[in-house]
Amino acid sequence: MDSQEHDNDDDNEPLTVMLLWFKDYLADANAFAAGKSIKPIPLDHFLEEMLPELLENQTLLGINWSEGGECLELFPEEFLDILEGAGEEIDIEQDN
Repeated sequence: MDSQEHDNDDDNEPLTVMLLWFKDYLADANAFAAGKSIKPIPLDHFLEEMLPELLENQTLLGINWSEGGECLELFPEEFLDILEGAGEEIDIEQDN
């Protein structure tokens, strides 16, 4: 998925976005990805295996995309800051 908000500084092309949904938004995930498999990602796997690659590749995170393509786009560093500040509870809301 291409970013709707951020471009690559080198070529002005949209940055790539990895789509993620929290449990409360699974209906949106299923509607957006109709016919595709939605799989949970354990947080430790995401942090240890996926996040370093996302950081290296400048891949954004699209949080809780709706069927209409609306979401919160975050750089991996921003998402990590939210996780570190949230402790056990994470509540990310869209400003739509």
